[in-house]
Amino acid sequence: MQNSNHRPEHMLPMRLVAERTGLSPDVLRAWERRYGVVTPGRSPGGQRWYSDADVVRLRLLARAVEAGRNIASVAGLSDEVLAQLVRSEEAAAIARTTPHAFAAQPYLAEALGFVEALDQHALEHSLRQATLRLSLDELLDGIGTPLMRTVGDRWHAGAMTPAHEHLASAGVRRLLGWIIDQHAPAADAPVLLVTTPSGQWHELGAKLAAATAATMG
Repeated sequence: MQNSNHRPEHMLPMRLVAERTGLSPDVLRAWERRYGVVTPGRSPGGQRWYSDADVVRLRLLARAVEAGRNIASVAGLSDEVLAQLVRSEEAAAIARTTPHAFAAQPYLAEALGFVEALDQHALEHSLRQATLRLSLDELLDGIGTPLMRTVGDRWHAGAMTPAHEHLASAGVRRLLGWIIDQHAPAADAPVLLVTTPSGQWHELGAKLAAATAATMG
């Protein structure tokens, strides 16, 4: 006899959804009951089953609440509007705590959106526009560093994939390369050697240090 709680294809039980969103089962139930944030399917035995789209929406709602929004004020927003709101709130939070980041706030939010959409062309265009309008400190502190930190945090939380991390890394790598190229040292400038340990291919930290040093002569 077939198990009445056999999981449908591409559907997730509440336990996994709680793990992937950081929301407890009690919170999930409360949000569904009070605000109708998602409408999970049900097995014949009454077990909730969530789609991938449900998980994406719940993650966005969790991030909005973490950024200080009340669930009642965001529960009715579309996924697209919710994503824009979350990116703006997160960029604003970085701007409040990071030197030189305020002017970069809209560019950081835009870059995060293009990374989420896996749109390499749009990301590179956005970063090029930022280089025309921001100071070097704003580019480094307001975009390069927080973009990689945010993408890395979301990757470890399961909210982004390696493809997102690779796309962001490529964009920031080009940004840092441009900064270094714009600051060729004087002939009598102190020499600084920046490298990575043997066999280490993740060189963005070293490149960030090199770009920072280049801006300081």
